Amino acid sequence: MSKIYKSMYVPETEIDLANYLTELLISNFINMKKWQRPACPFWRKDICANDPVLLELSERYGIELAAIKNLLKVFDGDIIAKCILDNRKVGFKLLKKENQAIFLYDLFLLQIKKTNVVEKAPVVVSASTDKVKSFSTSKQKIIL
Repeated sequence: MSKIYKSMYVPETEIDLANYLTELLISNFINMKKWQRPACPFWRKDICANDPVLLELSERYGIELAAIKNLLKVFDGDIIAKCILDNRKVGFKLLKKENQAIFLYDLFLLQIKKTNVVEKAPVVVSASTDKVKSFSTSKQKIIL
């Protein structure tokens, strides 16, 4: 069962991980713009209809939520949250492609660090050669 979080904007509302991560992005975006944090569910159409700031936040929320759901298919939620908080990310889907690539690369590095996967040198064995070749890297000695 997935963990339940309290909404930053409507504390009595419980949300899932994808919505929580989207709220982190929106919070960073609001801080960047130096806007006042809304204390209402701005993602609802009946609330944001008369306010252009809330309307922009609502549209951004929907777009980023879809992107976060796709990221969660590949990356761990803790990794995404750490990347958003540490790097003060303000979005993913609405970023330029270069900045999306940087975001993905940051996530990739954090995911590798978490799982302690060490990249190993590829070993190629040729059936036609009976010679044994050896060379060393800075971490280990490899014999072919």
